[in-house]
Amino acid sequence: MASMRSLLLLLLLPLLLLPLLPTLVTAADLSTDELPVAHTPAQTISDNRFVVDRRLDEYFSYLGPDFEKALSLLHGGDHWLDAGAGEGMVVNGYLLPLRTAEENESIRQTLVKNEASLALWMPLLKSLGTNSNSTFYSTSNIDGNQGPTRKFSQLPENNKANVTLISYRMSEEQEKKLISFSKIKVFNHRFFEDIDNREITERYGKVNLITDLYGVIFYTDRFSESLQKYADLLHPGGKVFIYLGNHYSYHCSLHSHYVQMKNKSEINMVAWMMHRTSDCFHALYPNEEDGFLIVLTRNEKMNCHIPQLKFVEYCALVTPPARVFAEIE
Repeated sequence: MASMRSLLLLLLLPLLLLPLLPTLVTAADLSTDELPVAHTPAQTISDNRFVVDRRLDEYFSYLGPDFEKALSLLHGGDHWLDAGAGEGMVVNGYLLPLRTAEENESIRQTLVKNEASLALWMPLLKSLGTNSNSTFYSTSNIDGNQGPTRKFSQLPENNKANVTLISYRMSEEQEKKLISFSKIKVFNHRFFEDIDNREITERYGKVNLITDLYGVIFYTDRFSESLQKYADLLHPGGKVFIYLGNHYSYHCSLHSHYVQMKNKSEINMVAWMMHRTSDCFHALYPNEEDGFLIVLTRNEKMNCHIPQLKFVEYCALVTPPARVFAEIE
């Protein structure tokens, strides 16, 4: 009976997902300049149609205990770069005060709704044999006044790292507020790939920690160039925390982005990062079973190299967008 129910669910799943099927824009036959405006990666970013207000406690929830440990090892002269910072709320509870109780309650109510929605899908996910132990929708870590954020908020300012925030559409009011702090630098209205590395390092030096939570890596059409910049900006031993997206959520995970290899085979973007960035990084999954996160640790090699990719296809109707690249070397 159970196997019959699972078979029925498998047959029904395509019908449930049919309205969500995306269309592909192909760059092989159409240059990026010729793509419909709404379908270019740059336009997606400039439209700012994504979450821009994630705070530090949410970073702990998404990026896990290894990120918390890496952040705790930073000191006053160190440098943390957040690539895709939105409104820069991640500094709240770190260099700026914790949010109010009213703000906590508003976020808690939103997550309670998410948990209720996710609970409806859990029987289906379990019947299909998927791992349902994801905790990143949980409200258990959202209250910064009780979670790990409180520990960081109580540290003396001179024991906290300097923070560089990469954003594209940060509000003018928020930017003015943040840049008034000597330990915060903001790059706004510019794509990360277009910022010279010397501009990023001139105030605080090379980078010790990079976070990319639905940031640059998820949206860029210059994927290998972005990873090369990460490698060039980091001190040896510095780490990049990249959230990969949940396999089972409506968000498009990096497992759904592909690279066409020279031998005409395809591998997903996560496998490509694991196996093709070794000249610059040691890559690992902190939790291989869930596969929600990859951590890249910069090696000692001075002039390392990330294989170059060209942009091929762009899935315009999924958020974040799915992409296909091809190796050109």
